[in-house]
Amino acid sequence: MAILIRGDAFRVRLPLIFGTPKINIFELIDDLTPTYKSNLKQEEIESIVRQFHIGQRAKNELDSLLDNPLITQVKGDIDASVSHMFTTPPQYGLSKWASLQATEKVIKAFIQEKIGSFEFIHNLKKLAQKAEEVGLHPISETELDLIQCPAGVRYGEPVVNLTEAIQAHQTSLKTCLEIAKQISITKRAKSNIQLTPNNFYVDASDRLVRCINVDTEKAVMMHFNALSPNPETEYTVNKDSWAEYVGVDISSITQPFEERYQELLKIKADKKEEAIKKLVPYKK
Repeated sequence: MAILIRGDAFRVRLPLIFGTPKINIFELIDDLTPTYKSNLKQEEIESIVRQFHIGQRAKNELDSLLDNPLITQVKGDIDASVSHMFTTPPQYGLSKWASLQATEKVIKAFIQEKIGSFEFIHNLKKLAQKAEEVGLHPISETELDLIQCPAGVRYGEPVVNLTEAIQAHQTSLKTCLEIAKQISITKRAKSNIQLTPNNFYVDASDRLVRCINVDTEKAVMMHFNALSPNPETEYTVNKDSWAEYVGVDISSITQPFEERYQELLKIKADKKEEAIKKLVPYKK
């Protein structure tokens, strides 16, 4: 992926990750010197981290769908959008066109997954409208405007600058991430997904949840968020939403939350025992 730092473009390598290793993001940014990094403000560092996470998640989601030829092309277009920024001289128009192509094809991949065929056009808003008609969550028209461009950009008409190319690239990555997630959910829904009590999952909003109980048509889940005033929230989901949940079996991620869940059970049991003691004389 490509990012913009203080007006300078940098290429960022997105690694293949197994498990939950600690990653120094700044070691993955080509040509970023220690001196440059040491002068970055905290808000700049946080922005870089956020951008990296979007790129890495988009890569992971797209990699899970490479059995679809369109998705393979999407990845190629994303790579092209980056490469064109760093040629000599830079080809920002070609970069933006590649971002358009990536976005166009990921929307078409969603439509294909739903109804089998799609219209051969480059108009993102029309494609998005069709995709939304068959179930895609709405895409911001403002974001689509940052990516949309005429074919003439390949020849310098209109002229595209670095900022516009970066905006199109990063907005395309974000859009590809969201749509790829929905394609995955659609594919899983066709395979009669079942949730299992005591297992952990990630939901469509990337939240870690624990399956508490399951019956034929409903499942009781618990969402964990250490930053929330109410860090544990229990809720019920209908079976038609189960495909939105992806299993997580990495113990280094789930163990702290399992320990917290068991602590909650103990607190609940202690409160129940105290209530009984108040109603019934306690005898050893």
